[in-house]
Amino acid sequence: MKILAIRGKNLASLEGSFELALDRGPLAQTGLFAITGPTGSGKSTLLDALCVALFDRTPRLDTSKNNVFVGRADQDQKLRVGASDVRGLLRRGCGRGEAEVDFIGRDQHTYRARWEVWRARNQPGGKLQNQTMALEDLTTGRDLTGKKTETLREIEARLGLDFEQFRRSALLAQNEFASFLRADERSRSELLERMTGTDIYSDISKVAYQHYKDASTRLEQLLERVSEHAVLGDDEREALERARSQAEADEKARAAELALAEAAIRWHQQAQELAGEERAAEQALAEAAQAVREAAPQAEQLADIERALALAPLRDENGRCQRVWSDSQTALHACRQRAEAAQRAREDADETARSAERAAKQQRAEYRTAQEPLRQAERLDDEVSAAEKRSQSAEAEATTQAERAAAAEQQRAALAQQIDEADERARAAAEWLGSRAHLARLAADWPSCRSALDRYVEAERCSGERRAALITLTDALRAAEAARARAEDEMQRSREARDTARAQAESAQRAADEAPLEAVRRERDDLALRRERLRELAGLAAAARDARDRQERAEEARAAAERAGAEAEAEAEAATRALADTDARREEAEDALAAYRTIFELSDQRARLRNGEPCPLCGSPDHPVRRGAFPADLAPGPGEAEAEAEAEADTDAPTAERVATRAHRAFEQQKQRVDALRTRGEAERERHISARNLAASERQRAAEKSEERDKAAAELSETRASWAEQLRELGELALLSEPSAAATKAWLTARQEAADAHAEVLRLREKQAHTLDAAARQANSLAAARASDLTQAERALSERESARRTAADAVLRCENEIAAQSSICAAAEDELARVFADAAPLAERWRQQLADDPEAARASWQNQVDDWQQHTRERDQAEQELAQLRAQSGHVDERARESAERARAAAETHQREARALSDARSQRAALFAGEDTAAVRERIERALADAEERLRGARETLEKARTEAAAESARLDTLAGDAERHRAARDAARDAFAAAARDAGFDEAQVDRLLGLGTRERERLRAILDTLEQQRRAASVVLDERRDKRRRHRDAPERPSRELDAAQAQREASAAACDEARDRVAEHVAALRRDDEARSHRGKLQDDLAQQRARLTVLANLSELIGSADGKKFRVFAQSLTLDALLAHANAQLDQLVPRYHLERVPGHDLDLQVVDRDMGDEVRSVQSLSGGESFLASLALALGLSSLAARDTRVESLLIDEGFGTLDPHSFELALSVLDALQASGRKVGVISHVPGLAERVGVCVAVRPQGAGRSVVSVIEH
Repeated sequence: MKILAIRGKNLASLEGSFELALDRGPLAQTGLFAITGPTGSGKSTLLDALCVALFDRTPRLDTSKNNVFVGRADQDQKLRVGASDVRGLLRRGCGRGEAEVDFIGRDQHTYRARWEVWRARNQPGGKLQNQTMALEDLTTGRDLTGKKTETLREIEARLGLDFEQFRRSALLAQNEFASFLRADERSRSELLERMTGTDIYSDISKVAYQHYKDASTRLEQLLERVSEHAVLGDDEREALERARSQAEADEKARAAELALAEAAIRWHQQAQELAGEERAAEQALAEAAQAVREAAPQAEQLADIERALALAPLRDENGRCQRVWSDSQTALHACRQRAEAAQRAREDADETARSAERAAKQQRAEYRTAQEPLRQAERLDDEVSAAEKRSQSAEAEATTQAERAAAAEQQRAALAQQIDEADERARAAAEWLGSRAHLARLAADWPSCRSALDRYVEAERCSGERRAALITLTDALRAAEAARARAEDEMQRSREARDTARAQAESAQRAADEAPLEAVRRERDDLALRRERLRELAGLAAAARDARDRQERAEEARAAAERAGAEAEAEAEAATRALADTDARREEAEDALAAYRTIFELSDQRARLRNGEPCPLCGSPDHPVRRGAFPADLAPGPGEAEAEAEAEADTDAPTAERVATRAHRAFEQQKQRVDALRTRGEAERERHISARNLAASERQRAAEKSEERDKAAAELSETRASWAEQLRELGELALLSEPSAAATKAWLTARQEAADAHAEVLRLREKQAHTLDAAARQANSLAAARASDLTQAERALSERESARRTAADAVLRCENEIAAQSSICAAAEDELARVFADAAPLAERWRQQLADDPEAARASWQNQVDDWQQHTRERDQAEQELAQLRAQSGHVDERARESAERARAAAETHQREARALSDARSQRAALFAGEDTAAVRERIERALADAEERLRGARETLEKARTEAAAESARLDTLAGDAERHRAARDAARDAFAAAARDAGFDEAQVDRLLGLGTRERERLRAILDTLEQQRRAASVVLDERRDKRRRHRDAPERPSRELDAAQAQREASAAACDEARDRVAEHVAALRRDDEARSHRGKLQDDLAQQRARLTVLANLSELIGSADGKKFRVFAQSLTLDALLAHANAQLDQLVPRYHLERVPGHDLDLQVVDRDMGDEVRSVQSLSGGESFLASLALALGLSSLAARDTRVESLLIDEGFGTLDPHSFELALSVLDALQASGRKVGVISHVPGLAERVGVCVAVRPQGAGRSVVSVIEH
């Protein structure tokens, strides 16, 4: 991973855009560069831009735990930003900010990551919006931007580092490791945890300890819950079930009594309801009949309306004829008026045409007269237009020249004023410099003086901090000594508590050994196995009884099936014989039917036979059928024979009709007989098939039942064998060899009750053993805890002693540093004294000012020097400007005189052209009063055209009026004839209507009134009368139905024997008894349900208890290994391993940079370090004894080691070191620079962020962050 460029815009103090290009320019040619600038200028903002562009996080804001929203008191809460919100990097007063980084990823592609934030509508006062991120592959041009979380994942994949790894590998934590070297054990642990990210091991240790505590609490809770769920004994539960059964039987009996009483009450209530319904129906019938009687006038009115309807056609015809006559009179009058109006219009049109002719002649004459004046006016218009153009051009020229002359005059006056102002500024600056001539030496030597002041101020500040720190360190030393004494007392108390806990644990363990829990559990397991086998025996006994019952039932069913099969076989034989008889009779009947069909078909031919004549079919002269030889079924009856004899006497042959009738009757009878025999045959056949099927089914059922019987017998045999085997395994004598016997059930019940009693005894023994075992474990845990407390107390004593020694060393170092800073202050004062010796007014009080407030004195002298330099620049600038202005003055005066002369000439020309324009306008005004020529011509031509148009219109109107007058006269004659015909028709219709009304008994007014009621009124009256009649009939039907319903209810067989009062009393008594029985049932059911729930919960809790015990064993072992309440046990172990790996990487860096030194852990300590100086014969030194340069080397090596450890398989080619050089002496400073040169020689680009002034000159290439005032800074690259 390599950083190529860092860009940004409007971030914190860096206003506007800035860029730090590491791949081009001076920075590309060097491997070591410095980022310098005073405190607060914005150096760390460059790191913020780098981090937010890559990770949307920064080290400074990421470590903040304060989530408060900061802002001014009068600021809108919505515009405030969180203290740890990276959007707070946006510079105040800016609407948009951004950060951008170009880098080479682990795949050697070049990428550009971008971060943007803005306020609403890009306004400085808008609300902050959510930041966005983008990623682009510059090598392929591919845009990898997605959602912010997706983009962050892409950046981490390309870098090969997450944020924490980037912090540790690219932003070297040299400062933190410098603190790590001098911190006590606790602070060192916290620093190492924060720098290496090993806080997870502390969390794991706490979680392991807490899980063990939670599991112990859970086990105790489960034990308490098991004891809370008490269950009933078997006798108590059986008694409760019998009581429930009895209560349920009582409830059913009382419920039956209650149902009978309620049925009787319902019968009486229904009888009362039916009687009331019958009375209501009688009342409704009476009211309906009364309504029909009251509607008689309406019936009479309906009859009058229907008679009047017969006169409606005559009345309508009379009205129509009257309307037609009236319309014809109206049309005749209107036509007469139109004819008169048409005549008057014709006369008016004639007069109008004559007037239009006269007006047109006059307008033509006026048009010819106006032609010559119009031509003169047009010529004068052209002259006026030309004069206007010339006048306007002269006026514009005069205005332009006047403006130029005024501008020249203003320029001359302004130049004179500028000369006066420049002369005044030069004189004022010279006077100010003359009055403060003593500042000249101070201003000339100010750079060296400022450097001396900076050293003095910094030394004074450090000295003050060291003095304050000395007080704190002295207090810390006294506190450390007191803490050591307290730790020694705590160690003694812990030793006594450990001995007491060990004695208690040994006593509890002996008590637990006397009642071993495992023996009780083994006995309990054996008993559980015995109870399980007893239950299996009970199951076998029940299976044996079931198999025996199934065997007996199968044998009975088999015998019944065989009997039914034999009966079905007999039935089938009988059906077979009946079917054969039926088939024979059916065949005979079908033969007879065929003979009858032949006779029937030839009956018409047989009637034509004559005695002695041959048959037309067979040719025989003998006709036996003709002589009466019919079949028996066709032979005539006695009456028919006498009638035929008489007929033969007359006709000598029976008639064809009689023969056909007898043949048809015989044929139909025989056909019915055949059909009956066929139906009977089908029935016999179905009976035969059904009997055969039934016999087969019964045989099959007998076989199945036989198989079931054999199967049940086999199962019974197997069950008896299993029974004997189970008895042998149980250790019981095989006295009861038959499991289905009644005595077997009683024997099993007795054995199960004995096993349950023994189980209860074992439960109590197990509970007692468990209590003793838990007490022993608790005592052992307490003893282990006390031993751990003792170990921690001993370790705490060692830590307190180490802290006391560290505090004493710190006090000594602080005193030495105070003396060194005092020397720096004295050297700076000597240098300042040489400068202020020539500044007489300042020489007297500069020491006092410096002693009172060094910062204020430096600021005051800086202001004075700035004022001197500012006035010097103002004097030089004013003198230079005065010389330039005086040289310009002569040229400006000449241009002003020339501009004035040109302005006067242009004004005279404008006056001449204005007079010429006035003369031309006067001549034009004499024609047509100055009116526009085109308008005059248009007005005259329009008047002529209007006159011609009016003449044409008048002529057309006259012709149209003549035509309309003639047409109206013709229509008037036609309408007069129509009116006379309509009058005659009206008189005839009126006479016919009057005669018909008199015949019906009405006058015309009555007919109009009745017909005026309309169809709707007639329909309304008819609907009222029909409705009333329907209501009367419906009421009569309802009354009959309700009387019949009441009679049927009264005669019903379910009529109760009790009266209503007796039934109500019985219902109340039965309801109370039923409720009481139901309450008893509910009480018993609830008790049984509670017992079932308790048994279920107890069984589940036992399983949970076993699982919890197993889990607690695992968690106890885990907590003993790594668990602790403060997380220290596992954290210290993990940190010691991490420190070993860190030291290995750090020593590898030291071997490359400075092979003289080697870092290692102090033997017997987890986090303490020591240094091996190989140039001094492998002398071992404490890290507290290292000088400034040696401490820098050690901390830098650790930081580089952490970088290698964090980056793992990613090579980091860009490193940044923030601060760390401010406290180095010159020798240490040189040593640090040599180490950095060696570091950049390894191929890495190293950036050093510092406010040390001399660093930039030594490094060569510097990125300077310079304040510009008002909280603004600019970034520039300087090459020395």
